[in-house]
Amino acid sequence: MVSAAFYGLIAMSVGVYMAATSDYLFKAAHGHLNLLGWVTMSIFGIVYFVLPDLASTKLAKLHFYCAHIAVLFLSGGMAIFVLFGSTNVAKVGAVFAISSMLLFLFGLIKYGSDNTSLPHASVIDSKLPISE
Repeated sequence: MVSAAFYGLIAMSVGVYMAATSDYLFKAAHGHLNLLGWVTMSIFGIVYFVLPDLASTKLAKLHFYCAHIAVLFLSGGMAIFVLFGSTNVAKVGAVFAISSMLLFLFGLIKYGSDNTSLPHASVIDSKLPISE
């Protein structure tokens, strides 16, 4: 979750810069950094928190690195495209983004189908407030 917050902070900083200068040249990089870096990485973190059996696998570790490469290369690739006109870095990032989602989906199918292993299942299933 720390990396998601870090990506979110960078994306928000780019957004504030764009608004302050009325220069929206990097809007595609800003959008991809927000969506892949902040939102998607947050969702991954929450799922791994809820499914610790999945989080402890080598597959999850591979997914973690693949997702980070996707964020950096796709968002950075958008900025490189704006500055230099090359889409090569963004294409590499897109391949890693698809690959990381496939790894995540495979992990969910393989390790996430047994709801009895959820650490917070009793809280989810009960009518009690979470604070009790």
